[in-house]
Amino acid sequence: MKLSKIILMLLVLIFVSYDVNAFGVVAPNSPIVVSIGETKDLSLSIQNGAGATEDVITKIEVLEGSEIIQLDQEEYLVPANGEITAKLKIIIPRDANIDGKWNVKLSFKATPKGKEGMVSMGYGVIINFDVLAQQPTETPTGKVTKEILGYNTNVILAVLIIIATLIILYILERKKKTKKKK
Repeated sequence: MKLSKIILMLLVLIFVSYDVNAFGVVAPNSPIVVSIGETKDLSLSIQNGAGATEDVITKIEVLEGSEIIQLDQEEYLVPANGEITAKLKIIIPRDANIDGKWNVKLSFKATPKGKEGMVSMGYGVIINFDVLAQQPTETPTGKVTKEILGYNTNVILAVLIIIATLIILYILERKKKTKKKK
């Protein structure tokens, strides 16, 4: 019985630790390749989920790569348990070198909406990705699309932990019953 209490306490600790920070930003696949003299639109998903109870105001700041990055907005309202799309442009100058490379670093700082005063708790995320310049190419005749099935890995991990715990508890109870019969 002592072992099952320890396992139960560990499970509670694991679940609590997963809900510490509900704010996140989905970073793009790196590197992003853009032709010289071209502009590419990029959308980033900002999420305030996993049980969030308050809307947050997210401020975006370009820490590195400001010479090629242009933000549509610097501030977004992200609802509790929701997500929004932040749009930005990657602009490669006409005089850029072929195979030129830029490291882009973006900071996303979130503070609860309507919290004013001397001290306000906030949290943030920094993402990095590389941008590569390539020689201009011909315009493609078709469009290739790729569908990605998205599974939330935290949910899958939680379900696996619950199943493993139930199996362990079942085995422990069976051992306990066989000891009583002897």
